[in-house]
Amino acid sequence: MIKGRADSNSMRRTYEEDENKPGRLRLRDQNATDTITHPSRGHPAVDWIWTQDQPEDRLAPVMLYIAPTRALVIQNLMEFKFFTLGTNLTCRNITGGHNYLLQVKEAKKACDILCFTSGALFKLHNEGFMTMGIRPAATSQAATTTSNKSRRPRRRVTFSASPQAPCTSYTTKAL
Repeated sequence: MIKGRADSNSMRRTYEEDENKPGRLRLRDQNATDTITHPSRGHPAVDWIWTQDQPEDRLAPVMLYIAPTRALVIQNLMEFKFFTLGTNLTCRNITGGHNYLLQVKEAKKACDILCFTSGALFKLHNEGFMTMGIRPAATSQAATTTSNKSRRPRRRVTFSASPQAPCTSYTTKAL
């Protein structure tokens, strides 16, 4: 090793070190939730959450989309807006950031398709602005097949809400 230079192993930062940075929202412990997670990233592996038996005033969205990054949320929101053009479906997105009051305001608005980052979803859930009751409905057999390139199984889980536990409901907690 060259004097004055650290080896590559000591220069690598771990996931825990990145999550413990000041001002960064820490994700939930994987043992604290039943949600399937990618072990390498710690993000939820849920791609789509479908809900049924929606109330007439649409307090809960018809579809909830969760993505690990802000760029992916914005990209999918634009695609949803393109495909729902000319319909009465409304799309909204909530991503993490500095303006927490804006996130809460957006979460309280009714919409049909809601796009979330996992960090913003967990933050609003932990603060009590949002409650979720999710029940697994089915797992696609084709989605659990092994990819030839990565040799890791891919899994897509579809969720639906039971009539007893609506998938998403918003509270009106005062700030």
